[in-house]
Amino acid sequence: MEYKVETLPLWKKIMYALGQLGWSLASFSIGNLLIYFYLPPESGDKSIFPAYIYQGYVIGVLTIIGLIYAFGRLWDAVTDPIIAGMSDRSRSPFGRRRKFLAISAFPFALLSILAFTPPVNALSPWNAVWLFVIVTLFTGL
Repeated sequence: MEYKVETLPLWKKIMYALGQLGWSLASFSIGNLLIYFYLPPESGDKSIFPAYIYQGYVIGVLTIIGLIYAFGRLWDAVTDPIIAGMSDRSRSPFGRRRKFLAISAFPFALLSILAFTPPVNALSPWNAVWLFVIVTLFTGL
């Protein structure tokens, strides 16, 4: 059996890629900007942002922000197949995926903001607990 390989025009490739753009931007914000915000680089003799969580190592070379982010990724590995299975079984008139995207839009935006708004405006263990909860919920969406 012979298969014909169809090449996509550039405009179609761009249109397919745009679907990933939103997730890529969101992933960047939590993946990189969160670390920059909670473990800021030093500029001269002071940090760019105030310290909201403990900045040092807690277990060997691991930091609090690294442990929180790692747990979030593990939680994501658990919740993604569950949500994917639910969306595969969906019989919504809006389409299998659109309903889930619409339901998650507001929590996604809210959690994106809350990740950068620690409850205590100083170094506090409550900020680490807050960040743990927010990142876990964010990655579970």
